[in-house]
Amino acid sequence: MVVGPAAMKWEPRGRALVSELPNGLRQVGMRSPSWREALRINARNTIVECASNDGDVWLAVMPNELEHLTTALNRAV
Repeated sequence: MVVGPAAMKWEPRGRALVSELPNGLRQVGMRSPSWREALRINARNTIVECASNDGDVWLAVMPNELEHLTTALNRAV
């Protein structure tokens, strides 16, 4: 997670593309994935539910990256 003066971006490790996150992103909840979601993503992930100017956003986060993400989201507010 990269928090800049203009926007937040997700820079994944590896070859995946950088994704720019919507403006006004703020955390509104956290939960475990449903059984259906766990079929598509790692079941150990935590779903961080966010609200933004563009609507709801759900971020699937591995346990070792959860604190980093929540700190970045709280800092951006």
